[in-house]
Amino acid sequence: MLMTEIRDPRAGLGNDSVNAIVARKLKGGDTQTFTRYYSTHLDSVKNFALKLIKIIEEAEQIANDSFLKYWKVRQDFNSLPEIKGYIYECTRNACIDYIRRQDTAGQNQKHYEYLLSQGQEYFINEQIRAEVVSTIYAQIEHLPAQQQQIFKLIYFDGLKAAKVAEMLNISIGVVRTQHWRTIKSLRSISFPKDYLTLFILLIALYTYIHRLTSFF
Repeated sequence: MLMTEIRDPRAGLGNDSVNAIVARKLKGGDTQTFTRYYSTHLDSVKNFALKLIKIIEEAEQIANDSFLKYWKVRQDFNSLPEIKGYIYECTRNACIDYIRRQDTAGQNQKHYEYLLSQGQEYFINEQIRAEVVSTIYAQIEHLPAQQQQIFKLIYFDGLKAAKVAEMLNISIGVVRTQHWRTIKSLRSISFPKDYLTLFILLIALYTYIHRLTSFF
């Protein structure tokens, strides 16, 4: 989920209070809370790693390792932002190290040098992008099967509406209708209001949707 922390079902507690409780449980070694936290954030961390190293199997391994590294030193952290920051930092460093350990000839070396040259802002932006994408992807998983298929063919595979219509043996009008229904659903995503990065997130979402419309 995008930049969100685990929500406690109990009413009457503000987000700060709930997050403090979750952080305290994690620090205390509550495995059930950790499992929930892991499930909530894994896709975003994995997408972040994938952006850096481009290899899905390694990105998954690095993401999992980062959560395990945190769990081993969980008593050092008192808040959820600290925890998330540490997990992403572990992931970033592991990705850079992975690239360094590959054959240093050609593209790997160039990519390694490129990542080393980037400042903190670059990695923060990639973290935000990963969380935006994960949130949108989670949203489309709840859509009807045909809408999911059309969305993925257009955005992830980069196909135009006419090609999608041909592949699925449906009219281009159906493709466009389903497309706009998906956009309407994405616009209903509720981003958290308690983060200073909200404005950036909304811009990222707008850019994402605008890119979808450009295929038509």
